[in-house]
Amino acid sequence: MKKILYLFCLGLLVWSCEKMNDTHDEYLKNGEIVYVGKVDSVIVYPGSERIVFDYWIGDPRVKTLKMYWANKKDSLTINVPEHEPEIPFTIQIGKNDKTITENTFTFEWVTWDDKGNRSIVFEKTATVYGPRYNERLNNRVISSVIAVGDSITLNWSASLNSQEIGLEMSYTNTSGQKVVETIDSEDIIVRTEVSGVIKESYVMKLRKVDLAQAVSYRTVYLPEPTAIDQFYAKKQNIELPPVNVALNKTATQSDFINSGGVDLVGNLLLDGITSGNTSRWVTDDSHKEHWVIIDLKGEYAVNGVKMWRDVSSNAAQLQPQFKVQADVGGNWVDLVSETNYTSAIYDKQFTATVTSKIRYYVPAYTNNRVRMFELAVYGKPAD
Repeated sequence: MKKILYLFCLGLLVWSCEKMNDTHDEYLKNGEIVYVGKVDSVIVYPGSERIVFDYWIGDPRVKTLKMYWANKKDSLTINVPEHEPEIPFTIQIGKNDKTITENTFTFEWVTWDDKGNRSIVFEKTATVYGPRYNERLNNRVISSVIAVGDSITLNWSASLNSQEIGLEMSYTNTSGQKVVETIDSEDIIVRTEVSGVIKESYVMKLRKVDLAQAVSYRTVYLPEPTAIDQFYAKKQNIELPPVNVALNKTATQSDFINSGGVDLVGNLLLDGITSGNTSRWVTDDSHKEHWVIIDLKGEYAVNGVKMWRDVSSNAAQLQPQFKVQADVGGNWVDLVSETNYTSAIYDKQFTATVTSKIRYYVPAYTNNRVRMFELAVYGKPAD
């Protein structure tokens, strides 16, 4: 009985081994499978409708690399030359002879030797950015604007997005040059300690700015630390407080006099000096109408004027009647009209009017000679 049991077990073992060999034969009937080395590592540099990869291949047998993405609907074949294993290759997809759309893709990498042997798949998921991402970007909010002289202090809210890296400022400087500069978000952080607690505020100061010209900004974003393209929110104008948009512009006048060898012309109204006999516009004493036209050198929404008038030189010549007018479509439109104003300083606000020229007009009447130190026109660049 023991002998019969032994023979049965031996037969069962032989049968099991034959079945095992049948399983191996299925894979070995076409010969042994040889794998070559796969891609070792990849660094991704995403961009706007493009993406760049640095990749390393250590196996010297590799001669060809194939990349697949978009569920293998798109691919790229790259010849791999002899190289040092520690030196990476670089490849760009998009904005060249190969296009790629904005999306998140799983890129599959397969290497091949010159005998047709392949590697196992190396996968890397990466995002390509584009218009959809850009449309979602918003500008950092300005909480307050302070304009003094030729400087602007901007107080900002906290950033809206951790991907923000800076603020691009556009303005005209006091030399008339267009300036575009990017200020790092970190550089506007002001840290103060209050009762042992560190608090952050966000302050930026721009100097030598022509406040009569538009000032705008847009927020700069970097979607990933290794991204090769920056993205920008839509450009936004900064609401500036009204400033003297006539300062240092040019004027023409109906008439003027020469006093002590100095021509007392209309341009002297625009030099920022509000007193002094050699810095004023003075007309003749003909009793005819007098006017000065200020060319603002651009379109402005003006909403106020201020005048410093010399009414002390002659008690009879107080300029009581005058108008301040704006050129609107080639016609002079009254902004203010006075018939009996005799004080030295005149300061008036009115409904904002878009214009590029302002006229101060005095009609003909007895003792209407004009003596004026300065004429300021307040407004901001027209939208």
